[in-house]
Amino acid sequence: MAHTIHSHHKRCHRRTIIGFTLVEMLMAMVVVGIVASLAVPSLRDFLLRNTATAIANEFHAGIMQTRAEAITRNTCVSMCQSTSTQNAISGGALSCTTSGTDWLRGWIIVTNPTCDSSSNNPVSLANAIVLKVTQPAASTDFEIANAGGGSINRRIMFDSRGLLQGLTNTANLTLRPINVDESDKFRRKICISSGGRVTIRAYSGGTCS
Repeated sequence: MAHTIHSHHKRCHRRTIIGFTLVEMLMAMVVVGIVASLAVPSLRDFLLRNTATAIANEFHAGIMQTRAEAITRNTCVSMCQSTSTQNAISGGALSCTTSGTDWLRGWIIVTNPTCDSSSNNPVSLANAIVLKVTQPAASTDFEIANAGGGSINRRIMFDSRGLLQGLTNTANLTLRPINVDESDKFRRKICISSGGRVTIRAYSGGTCS
């Protein structure tokens, strides 16, 4: 009986000394803090790169649809920047914008029966047909602007052959982050050739060639 009690006491004593010391816990916390400090910037970069890719792909799809509609319908089709897309989706009026700089406010794809690339508002042209209204997901981190600086072109038009018409410097747009350090690594250059080819490239400065 005494042997049994003694063994039980030893087992209980052994359990009481198993665990972490205060020093070990502090060291573990330091290691966790270091790992977290390294992981947060990596996660931020990952999210910014994914956002840039999603935005670029959506904008690319809009341009390609504009060109495809022009060829299919055998007429000119315009894609214009708009600030009223959200209003129009709710049943309100729709128009292209004549001011501002950011394509991410929204855009409209509309037929341009007169092939008037100089029209500020192709939606208002006679017999124009609105084909698609896009309101991108809200993002305060990015904008799509003229890579060459200065005033931005707010409309892109393709003719029935799928060729870019009118504002040829729309061939050089940049998707760029706003108020982000080391912004170049998150930029994307959007190039539209006169033949209608659209490419998205990593940003390297300069113009599309």
